[in-house]
Order: sequence, then structure tokens, then C-alpha cells
Amino acid sequence: MFVTNNGGTGGDYIFGNGAAITYPGRMVGYSGGIGPENVASVIERIAADGPYWIDMESKVRTDDWFDLSLCREVCEIVYDGVPP
Repeated sequence: MFVTNNGGTGGDYIFGNGAAITYPGRMVGYSGGIGPENVASVIERIAADGPYWIDMESKVRTDDWFDLSLCREVCEIVYDGVPP
């Protein structure tokens, strides 16, 4: 299951009333405007009860190039405090 509200434009991930849509028991992906500056709040708002994934494209680019330092920043935010 893939949930987006932006048509691939890098817009906001928020859906309608401001709450992320959840599908209990299904693996769900979320996208739309997710990057280092908001990934922590996105994950908090997803509040998934099972596995999920996030898709990032426009917010992890610099000058239209894929930026590994932004990807690293996201990983450090997401996995902060999680043992390797």
C-alpha cells in the first residue's frame, strides 16, 4: 500500500485533516515532502502499528542532485538511539 497526496511534486505528506492515513496489519508507504527537517514528526504522526516505509526524493536533493549527506541526516534522525 502506498499513500501520497502530492502526485510526486514534493508536496506535503499531510492527508486531509492533518493525520496520516493508517492501514492496520498492512505494510504501508508514505511520501510527499518528507526530509530531514520533518522526518521525526512524520514518523510520529504515522503512529503505525506495523511495518511501514517512507519515500523521499525532492527533500534529499541539492541542486537537483541526490545528496547523501541529507540521506545520512535522515537516517541519524530516524535511528537515533536505536542499537545497530
